[in-house]
Amino acid sequence: MKSLFDSAQRQSLVDRIGRLEPDSPRKFGTLTVPQMLCHLGDHLRLALGDMEPAKVGGPLALPGVRWLVICHLPWPRGRTASPPEQLVTKSENMDTDRETLLGLIARFAERGDSGSFGAHPLFGRLPAPLWGRLAERHIAYHLDQFSV
Repeated sequence: MKSLFDSAQRQSLVDRIGRLEPDSPRKFGTLTVPQMLCHLGDHLRLALGDMEPAKVGGPLALPGVRWLVICHLPWPRGRTASPPEQLVTKSENMDTDRETLLGLIARFAERGDSGSFGAHPLFGRLPAPLWGRLAERHIAYHLDQFSV
């Protein structure tokens, strides 16, 4: 299963992030490229415990449900609202936003698949391997959104 803890998979995502342009065509959703970079950064800040969710849990926090959603079910394209905690950071400069995201990816990976991570607003407390899968899938989803 793909994970942000896998160095080859992580490098593939980093390479794709490097190919983003401000005018990369959007296939779905409303985020611009700089907004998406900040959104992914906020997601990793939650994982790293740099930010605290306002509320944690709900039906998606049930272990079987969250495993299905994170690992197997297709994610709707452009139809879901992100938790507000994942839309906090405002873009200042796309190159800076990209570098910040790459630094957060490196910090996430350094913590490792046995490390301790923060709570997710929808999925609750996740074991590190599930965080690794969620982070990889979330980043890949948004890179697909912009055709890279």
